Amino acid sequence: VEPRGLAFNSFGHLLVCVYSKKDKRSFVERYDKNMEKVQEIEHNGDKKLYEEPCFVCCNRNGDVCVADHGLNAIVVVDQFGVFQFSYRGQNVKSFRPYSLATDRLCNIVITDNANHEVHLLDKYGQFLGFLTTGPKIKRPGAVDIDEEGKVWIGESMSGKLHVLNYLVENMVKPDDISSMGRIN
Repeated sequence: VEPRGLAFNSFGHLLVCVYSKKDKRSFVERYDKNMEKVQEIEHNGDKKLYEEPCFVCCNRNGDVCVADHGLNAIVVVDQFGVFQFSYRGQNVKSFRPYSLATDRLCNIVITDNANHEVHLLDKYGQFLGFLTTGPKIKRPGAVDIDEEGKVWIGESMSGKLHVLNYLVENMVKPDDISSMGRIN
């Protein structure tokens, strides 16, 4: 059993992506503040939700958002584990979600490592646009969003760190990008 991505939700519960190649199981576990397991999210009816869950984050309304490297998709369930939607990219290129984060509006920011893109979805899974595409950020990997709404992205190969300013008075401005240089 391999625990992978970790995140805390707004209730202080810990969510853990779990992958077991041996048992052929993939799921997300939720632990309360006392580290008691209170939920295991694995199925949508008879269908498995995950194949290889790697990164997890939670938005303000309690949704659990998972980047699944086996499905090449983002899978979102509500706080009770009920399937909401999945997202598999925008075009015929092979979508490779690496990591994800949510902002104060419950939008989801996804790094697409193979295609050098950063996708933006609303809380319902509707594609809002690309924050970047092409050579501006090569091999985007880690992502997080600070309290000012700035998106921080680390390049997985070069170690460079980028900051995108895109939330201004609740408006999305996807082309405002600045580079912070290399992290050693």
